[in-house]
Amino acid sequence: MKTYRARCHCGAIGYEYQTALAVPEWDVRCCQCGFCTRHASATTSDPGGSVRFFFEEPGVLQRYRFGTGNTDFVLCKRCGVYLGAVIETGAGIFATLNTRAMEGMSDLPKPRPVSYDDQGAQERLDRREKLFTPVMGGFSGTASD
Repeated sequence: MKTYRARCHCGAIGYEYQTALAVPEWDVRCCQCGFCTRHASATTSDPGGSVRFFFEEPGVLQRYRFGTGNTDFVLCKRCGVYLGAVIETGAGIFATLNTRAMEGMSDLPKPRPVSYDDQGAQERLDRREKLFTPVMGGFSGTASD
């Protein structure tokens, strides 16, 4: 497993992503929804990996929900950087990660455009639970996360 670190621009929140996948093997997606296009996001996930979020300043964590309302889109209140999206189900907590927040990532695969407009709320949860990265240590936005 290799660890990749990400932070928002002001350094208040971030994550450490662990995956055994080599960077050229990453499935980097460019969601076509309004939120993701406006943030120019390029996300990835690995169901065999893990991610641990950290909050140097928990008060700047901003959760945003839209669409089906079952996913927290994670942003920094201070600098506005979008770090990823998190869901919680009976099977655990899972995340997709914005690669554009990762440090030193120059060799990423070209993002693949995707659209989930044809999926309902349950289909989206099922897909995310299957394909997103497991979150370790919880996700409450407290200093201990």
